[in-house]
Amino acid sequence: MHSVSSSRRNYDSKSLKTLRHSNTSNNAISTTTREPSERKSKKKTETSIKSTTPLFWYNASDPTVFHYHNNTTTLTGLTFRIRGNPLPLQRHRQTRRGFVYNPSSIAQTVFRQVLETQLVSLPETPLFQDNIPLHMSCHFYMKRSLSDFVAQTRGRPLKTAAATVLSTRTPDVDNLAKFVLDSLNGLLYADDQQIVSLSVQKLRDNEGECWGYTDVHVSVVSNKDGSSLLLMDDLDAIRHVQVFPTNQHGLQTNQ
Repeated sequence: MHSVSSSRRNYDSKSLKTLRHSNTSNNAISTTTREPSERKSKKKTETSIKSTTPLFWYNASDPTVFHYHNNTTTLTGLTFRIRGNPLPLQRHRQTRRGFVYNPSSIAQTVFRQVLETQLVSLPETPLFQDNIPLHMSCHFYMKRSLSDFVAQTRGRPLKTAAATVLSTRTPDVDNLAKFVLDSLNGLLYADDQQIVSLSVQKLRDNEGECWGYTDVHVSVVSNKDGSSLLLMDDLDAIRHVQVFPTNQHGLQTNQ
């Protein structure tokens, strides 16, 4: 398997501003406790941050991992992370003149472009041709609201009552998955009909300022003897490969 760090690639300043969550916007989030009289100002700050934060981005500490078969050039899987609050795929709408459009089109384009910049080292797309069956695992970590933080300040510790991990609020988990599946058509696979197995979890972001992110693992499915599907267990794979070394336990990418 091969790990590619986004920090090693050359990008112009415009693309970095578009795809990355800049340090400037991070620093704009105050970590001081405010009195009730300052809440209006705090809400304005949060609104200002929302307007300058891109829909999706990735950090240099988020490696993209390519999985190969027995150290050959045969690609068998891909694991990546995309930052930003997960979004659901909205239903197509129709204008008064009868024109049908996709309300999620812009967001899906941004999501796709963030991943494309991490795949520039690969010669061609889609990565998996249309005759290859695939398994996909998606872990959606939803953005936290200010009310979840002590003193309603993003970046402060989470309140005890808000420390739960599982998310039972909207959006629906199936619509979150549809957003990702549809966004990656022609990039990871020729068509999302190649996904023969799907695993999805909707969680609450407990990392840092809790802006939300999406972890995706795609792997080739082997159908041995025409009977049982042989799938790599995703959680075990993440623990083994240490794909996401962003927590406090010091996870490292497996070489």
